[in-house]
Amino acid sequence: MRRFILGNRAFLTSLFFVVMMQLLVAFSTYCISKLAQSVAHGSLNVGYLFGFVGSLVGVFIPAYLGSIYFERATFDALLRYHDDFERHFLGKACHYHDGNLTQNAKALLSQEAKLTLDDTLLTIYDLTSLIFNVGFNLFVIAWVIDGRILWGYAVGFVLALGVVWLFKNRLSTSATVAQNTRLSVLSALSYAWDNIIIFNTYNHTRHRHKVNDSLAAAKRAVVRAKLIHHVSANLGMLSLMSSALGVTAWLFWQHHHNIAMLAVLVATLPRQIQMLQMCEAIIAYQANLMALSARVDGLLGIFKTPKISLANFIQSDKILVKQTGRVFDLTKLLDNPPRTGRITLVGDNGVGKSCVLLTIKERLYAKSYYLPAKHELCFDNNFGSTGQRLMSEIDELTHDDTPYFCLMNGTLI
Repeated sequence: MRRFILGNRAFLTSLFFVVMMQLLVAFSTYCISKLAQSVAHGSLNVGYLFGFVGSLVGVFIPAYLGSIYFERATFDALLRYHDDFERHFLGKACHYHDGNLTQNAKALLSQEAKLTLDDTLLTIYDLTSLIFNVGFNLFVIAWVIDGRILWGYAVGFVLALGVVWLFKNRLSTSATVAQNTRLSVLSALSYAWDNIIIFNTYNHTRHRHKVNDSLAAAKRAVVRAKLIHHVSANLGMLSLMSSALGVTAWLFWQHHHNIAMLAVLVATLPRQIQMLQMCEAIIAYQANLMALSARVDGLLGIFKTPKISLANFIQSDKILVKQTGRVFDLTKLLDNPPRTGRITLVGDNGVGKSCVLLTIKERLYAKSYYLPAKHELCFDNNFGSTGQRLMSEIDELTHDDTPYFCLMNGTLI
């Protein structure tokens, strides 16, 4: 998570403007408090009035700049994740035929990564704004009214965070389960096109069952995660309110004969109510951060996929060279690859012909080119029949700086 935050300049810049925005909000609180004191003493301080109005108008500038840099940061974070994904899996052809890994990787890259990273950055962005808003305003109110009000909020926050911490394991577990079930839904939906368009009753029925089952499981998991999140946040908020409002009520009782102090308390009471609402959001975000941490771990977990050995899937003595009828010698070819000619591999299904091609691709790396029969490789022309696309792809390759090894459909050219 640190890489997507501390290494994201646009996001750090957006947080800077958030802090500037909350400083202006705190200045408005100070001005309205001093303005209330001046009115209570029978005068109207115009300077504080203009300061209050000016701060409310000026706050829109850092708010706008913060939102602009935040939007940039979300795409920068996604690019960083894509780069990490590429850095980890680039050239590891051994994973090409791993169906489960392929579906999870597609779901993570195309949807889950963007969703999780956006939610994470937005939570931190909003949480930073709320913390500085409450902190600056609370400091101003304590400075103008009574420093003991800080103790009420401090004790309340400690109690609230303690309550949320008690739910830590449940929050993380429920978030992980919800993410896994969501990935299952995305995986099931990725097969929708063929099953719906072709409409073979047998396949369509199985597809519908898979989609319905995965959606039902995801619905249960998400509802449970939301329930745990709200219960922990609400219990924490009750702990904070009992402490903060208790101190404020005590201050009203203690100064009920002091008109000037009562005027300040009344003038700042709406801001205190607003601060309590923000405190509720902070506690909710604190619970949300624990869940998001589990989701980010899920994003990064795919990078822990171990490299597999394709040799375990190759039955060397059962793969023959069609031109000579001899057993194909993979080691000899890798040690001394031919520069010209054609080699056609033959053998029964399942003896590892495709794994041989993937092994060659992995070992020769950029010096070879692997063209599967069915693929999603990027070409300029993606139209026409299967045969037309294949001919177009080969023609496109011949006009490019194509490596001298071309691996396709079980044939080494």
